[in-house]
Amino acid sequence: MKTRNYLEMYEQHLLVGNKTHNSIVTYLSSVNEFLEYIESDIKNESITKAISFEMVQEFIRKSKAKGHSSTSINLKLTSISSFCEFLKTQNMLPDDFKQQIKELRFKKISLIKGEFLTEDEYKLLNDLVSLKGNYKHIIILYLMVKGIKATDIINIRLSDVVTSSDDGPYDHIRIRYPDCVEKIEVDKLLQPSLEELFRHRLYQNSGNPYLLVSERKQPYQLCGIRFIINSYFIQAGISTKKHKLNTLRLHYISQCILNNIPISAISARTSLSNDYVTRISKIIKYLHKERTD
Repeated sequence: MKTRNYLEMYEQHLLVGNKTHNSIVTYLSSVNEFLEYIESDIKNESITKAISFEMVQEFIRKSKAKGHSSTSINLKLTSISSFCEFLKTQNMLPDDFKQQIKELRFKKISLIKGEFLTEDEYKLLNDLVSLKGNYKHIIILYLMVKGIKATDIINIRLSDVVTSSDDGPYDHIRIRYPDCVEKIEVDKLLQPSLEELFRHRLYQNSGNPYLLVSERKQPYQLCGIRFIINSYFIQAGISTKKHKLNTLRLHYISQCILNNIPISAISARTSLSNDYVTRISKIIKYLHKERTD
């Protein structure tokens, strides 16, 4: 069956469904473009047998490479999804990947892409904090890129910093969750900052039990963490309109996913559900493929 035949059948389906004239024209145009793309990629195989989620994904990737807008991409996805659903009702398409197509919609990808640091951006940010940041800022950045939420960081107590022995180096930092305790290993880069923090606290003679306190001996607040991170974003030339506190956690999640760390381990570290991390994983892998192609 030729493309024209599929389009005629699909047009009748849209007319019966009381779609407006403009909607029908848009749907048919997008589906025609998709089917022509499939025909150019197959030889003697029938079009319906060639349709797959991977084919849709590749078609959208090439559309983006041509500079099509997010609105145009979403219209194509809506049209293709509708067409595949029609084929399914006609028993012409065995696989049901409507939900997978939905996850390609530009709105969801754009949200993650906006908070997804490139390696160059992360390196610049890390170098900037290391060179110009004080010991508190280094500790904050270190913990955030380990996937720890800012709200959990401000609740860390001095007693949560554990040494390997009575007079030995710092070994790990405990992050206390309602149902478990997570241990964040202290590496040689973080060691000097913790040593400086404890020296300063001894000199300050503060009775405050929290790890991070201001010069006024008050515990750090979430707005303070946000201000610190935003100031480094600005200095590094990173947009604060697109990048927020969650950016650093997403960077940690992306690195874990690209290094094949199990979803369950990422979920435990970040206190996010397995389902949420799985959804993020699909998007990050898609974006990574898009960047490397």
